[in-house]
Amino acid sequence: MKKKLSIIGIALMLAFYPTFAFAAETSQNEAKAQEKNELSDDANVSVEKADVDKQADQDDASTDKEESVKEEVDSVDSNEGSKEEDADTDAEKEVETATQDEEADSSNNNDKTDNHQEDAEQQDEESVVTEEEASSEEEEVTEDEQEVEEEASEEQADEDLDLDKIHGSANGKITFDFNKGYYVLDLQAGLSNFSGNQVLTQKWVAFALPDGVFVPDVEEVPGGVVPVKLYDGSNGLAVRIPDVTEMPDSKHVYPKIPLLGVPEENNPNLNLYLFNVDVESMTYEDLGQIKSQRNIDFSVMKETPTMDVEGSISGKAAFDAEKHYYMLDLNINAKNNMDVDLGETYVGFTLPEDIVVIQNEDTPSDLKPIQLEDGTVEYTVKIPALQAGKEEGISYQIPVIGKTNEVVKSSTINVYQIDDSGYYPLGKMEGNVNIDLSDMDVAWTFDAESQIVKDFPDLEENLFGLRFAFTSQNLTIEDVDQVKVEFKVPENIKIHEPESYEGGEIPDSLKDFLDEGNGGSGNLDIEWDGNTALINLDTVKGTQWNQGFFTAFGESSDSIEDLRGLKVIVTLYKNGEEVVEEIEVPFEIVNYEGDPVDPEEPEDPKDPEEPEEPGEPGEPGEDPEDPGKEDPKDPENPEDPGKEDPKDPEDPEDPGKEDPKDPENPEDPGKEDPKDPENPEDPGKEDPKDSDEPKDTEDPKDDSNTPAPGDSDDNDTWNGDGATLPNTATSMFTYILIGSMLALSGGVLMLFRRKRV
Repeated sequence: MKKKLSIIGIALMLAFYPTFAFAAETSQNEAKAQEKNELSDDANVSVEKADVDKQADQDDASTDKEESVKEEVDSVDSNEGSKEEDADTDAEKEVETATQDEEADSSNNNDKTDNHQEDAEQQDEESVVTEEEASSEEEEVTEDEQEVEEEASEEQADEDLDLDKIHGSANGKITFDFNKGYYVLDLQAGLSNFSGNQVLTQKWVAFALPDGVFVPDVEEVPGGVVPVKLYDGSNGLAVRIPDVTEMPDSKHVYPKIPLLGVPEENNPNLNLYLFNVDVESMTYEDLGQIKSQRNIDFSVMKETPTMDVEGSISGKAAFDAEKHYYMLDLNINAKNNMDVDLGETYVGFTLPEDIVVIQNEDTPSDLKPIQLEDGTVEYTVKIPALQAGKEEGISYQIPVIGKTNEVVKSSTINVYQIDDSGYYPLGKMEGNVNIDLSDMDVAWTFDAESQIVKDFPDLEENLFGLRFAFTSQNLTIEDVDQVKVEFKVPENIKIHEPESYEGGEIPDSLKDFLDEGNGGSGNLDIEWDGNTALINLDTVKGTQWNQGFFTAFGESSDSIEDLRGLKVIVTLYKNGEEVVEEIEVPFEIVNYEGDPVDPEEPEDPKDPEEPEEPGEPGEPGEDPEDPGKEDPKDPENPEDPGKEDPKDPEDPEDPGKEDPKDPENPEDPGKEDPKDPENPEDPGKEDPKDSDEPKDTEDPKDDSNTPAPGDSDDNDTWNGDGATLPNTATSMFTYILIGSMLALSGGVLMLFRRKRV
């Protein structure tokens, strides 16, 4: 019984197994078919997108491709059906062999199933890769074809343009911008379409520029303006115009275009042209000539515009000995007669070829040298901004050097705009230039110094020190060869040459002559030949300044004072033996420390308190007191007895006209008899009771009222012998004073006595 049940179970299993295997295979085939259908759909979508962009003549080809894809799908489905039929036949065969071993059959069937699934998956992957590659290649071909079609369509559109129905415009006025330094073309450019079945998209209108005119490389060049070459090789400008639709339509633009140059238009081209321009790649295409002509007057562009500004430049050069070059004092004035303001500009002037401007700390920062087209160097200086109708002035000090005697003159002044990129001529203004350089007619400066040092240390008694110094400068801009300085010492002095020379500081006695703050230091090339010293300076460059000093020792039979003023001949040579200048330098006597020695020791005057009487030069040394003829011990002698007559105290006499041999001469105190009691001129023997002349009541020791010798008061008189007396010191005033005192005393006593009574 059990055996029968086992056989029946095996039979049932074998009967249903082909059905299960067929169902599994069918599901796999359906999945595979579904993936293929999805790939076919994707391919159909890409093909349909490509076909939409293609022209109508390519629609049939895309339709054929879709049909072929569908046929491939159908073939795939038929193959799957044949596979299903084969599966049924295999199942029947497997039922027939159901009596075989169950385990062996199960194992073999499982292996077949696994292998079949792997093969199907591999086929699916290969099919997907193939479809992707085909799709990408098809897309690339489609993009290339699209670009080619667009270019062909654009070319076809440009070729189909009717240029006779396209009118252009290029009209404008040219003016000079004095603040910018170039001309400006105020342009009106445009296109007009007189066709009802064409449009103008991204088109440019072009016109020719005259020979010699160009657009400068400045920031003010507007966008949408590019230089082009026309069909005949001439230069031109293309201007971008907005899109123009069908008739009636026109578009215009109004750019301001900078221009420079001078037109040389012998055969002007006035035509207008239609252009395609690619700004990014800087390529352009000339589509041909269109209607209308250029209307721009380029003849207003001159090489140097005339501006309505007037001014003047004046100056004079003077030598600055401390700085060793000339200073040119320059004064500039300018007036703006235009209706527009003028910004900061530069005015130019020229200098002779032999004159250069020195570049140092004294050079103004607003001085700019420029080189003109003809090679001429012009110096420019900045002037302030000029408002319309206003006048401004400015001054400069410019260091210059060279040799000339010219006066620079001109009736016009060049005006420039200058920036980091260069200079632009703004024009000429009427004016007057007068720069006087006539004082720059000296080629060399040359000077020397010679000194005798009387207290030079560490020398024998019969020797003394000698110091020599010189300064020289080449004021020209040319180098000079074989320059030397020669010192010739007089034969009165025997020169002893030092054993050697070493550099050192400038001696104190030469510091006023030499410049401590200028130049370098070094040893001079000195050669002595007897009393002649030769200093070789070799080549002296243009504008070079030199100074030097050296020492020697001298011996002479003459005293040092006798050598004072003895002249040393100093000569400056160039080119070997050509004399530039020869000067004579007298010796001066100095101390070793540098203090000069006066020619003579100061002498004491005979009477330091004796001033000279103004107006009497014949009596400068006369002694007013004449101590040899008077008694100096008499303190009461207030007056000069030799000048006063006791009979008439107000009548002084001139002792120089009296006879000194007359023993009775009352005015000569040296001839009087001091024993004669009646001698009124002897103040030491005079009896005041017997004399009619009152005594001076002043204390002779009190000199507070007596001016010092040499001092004078406008209110004082001056006697010829050098003593001063007040104007009121006369006999009459003395009498009045004494009488008044006596009268006053008597009156007081009388009143006092009456009161007591």
